[in-house]
Amino acid sequence: MFHAGGRSGVPTVVLAALLACLPQPLYGQTGVARVEAGLGHGFAGVGLFTATDDGKRVGRVVPDSTAGTMWIVDAAVFVADRIAAGVDALTLGTVTGSQSMACCWLTNQEKETAVLASGRWRTVRRSRIAVDAVGGIGAVFQHRETQYGLQYPPNSAKSQVENRRSPAFGLGIDVPLSFGRHVVICALARLFVLQRGKRTIATLTVDSSAPFAVGFIAGVIW
Repeated sequence: MFHAGGRSGVPTVVLAALLACLPQPLYGQTGVARVEAGLGHGFAGVGLFTATDDGKRVGRVVPDSTAGTMWIVDAAVFVADRIAAGVDALTLGTVTGSQSMACCWLTNQEKETAVLASGRWRTVRRSRIAVDAVGGIGAVFQHRETQYGLQYPPNSAKSQVENRRSPAFGLGIDVPLSFGRHVVICALARLFVLQRGKRTIATLTVDSSAPFAVGFIAGVIW
């Protein structure tokens, strides 16, 4: 028992206030910063990521540019305890390549986007941090512009435009970290399998690939 009005009671009151501010044990914590994974909870966000070089997008030509930093929009809602369903939309950037020989030349520009229906399992759940195993299936949309021709005569150039859709798959791990009741920053690591199908376009061979990506997403949780 202590008396708040007494001299010795002041330190006790301060100590009690500090103890009240400390994080409670995980099994009993209901703080506003908790990363929830129950029915109806979810999140949505937008982020940036970078991936390993995907030279198979432009075939056997000299790459003039790489895809660089790419965007991802991610949203999911928990449909059961620890189980969520959602969607990922990704811009996979634009890559260009060129080839010049004594007889002829070729330039190639290819832009890709992907949309995947995703599922996630919250394997680890703590107060502010969690670990999700993520998988997805969908499609990669390709827009390719190819120009080629002979060195002589110089006006022999031809162009070809192709729009194509192919299966795409994703597998990886997300690590969401909450800041307050509705803010989350999520680190991601994903392996994408892009099934373009091996084919030849104007002597250019395009093939499937499996780039590995890392990045982050900033968003809201509810």
